[in-house]
Amino acid sequence: MTDPETSSAVAQAAVATTDTDGIESSASPVVDPETDSLVVQAAAAATVAATAAAVAADAAAVAADAAAGAAVAAAEAAEAAAVAAELAVMATGGLPAGIGAVDGTAIGDDVREDVGGDDAPPYSDVPGDEADEALPEAEPEARGIAAWGSDRRRDLLAYIGVPLGTLFAAPALVLFWGIVILGSSTSSPAICDGVRVVNGCEEATWLVIRVHVLGFLGLWALLWVLPWWRGLRTPRALLALTSGVFLFAGLLRLAA
Repeated sequence: MTDPETSSAVAQAAVATTDTDGIESSASPVVDPETDSLVVQAAAAATVAATAAAVAADAAAVAADAAAGAAVAAAEAAEAAAVAAELAVMATGGLPAGIGAVDGTAIGDDVREDVGGDDAPPYSDVPGDEADEALPEAEPEARGIAAWGSDRRRDLLAYIGVPLGTLFAAPALVLFWGIVILGSSTSSPAICDGVRVVNGCEEATWLVIRVHVLGFLGLWALLWVLPWWRGLRTPRALLALTSGVFLFAGLLRLAA
């Protein structure tokens, strides 16, 4: 037979076990990880949306400021265009509406008085003609020899370049042609015919050379006497050419 005390102890132990299981089963449930992830993502999405809304608000404010600036610029451009139109009307000889006229009649300085009676030239209504009428007649431009002394602008390039070019170019050309012409000639020049009896050919030859060289230098010196006016380019060039021709003429006399 079972002992009553043992049975009571077993029953109490069973009750205690049952109470412990009940307490553990009634505890708070463990939170699900998937639920926590969804909550975090929702919070992050809300933060991003708030940031985007703030950026959009700033962009809208900047656009509003730009629109206001564009409106001010357009107003200033319209005012400038109106001023330009008024200036254009005044420049062409017209008058804006309401200025210088009362009941369609010009008053004050707008009335043009006739000066000189019937002999005065008729007034032209074409814009620009009054400017032509006011200009004095232009003097005719001097030509030919008269233009040499009229144009007195400084021309140092021709004043210095022509004499220097003549001094080097003319003797070089004459010397070249002298070698070409006299180099192949074996006969004495014609200037020696009159002095051949007294054997004076050498003196006559040096006399011709001296005369033409001195004449060339004299004409060349006249190039520096001419003023440095631009109108004297033509006579300066002609004088330089004359000096070169005079030097070449001595060569022709020796080659004759």
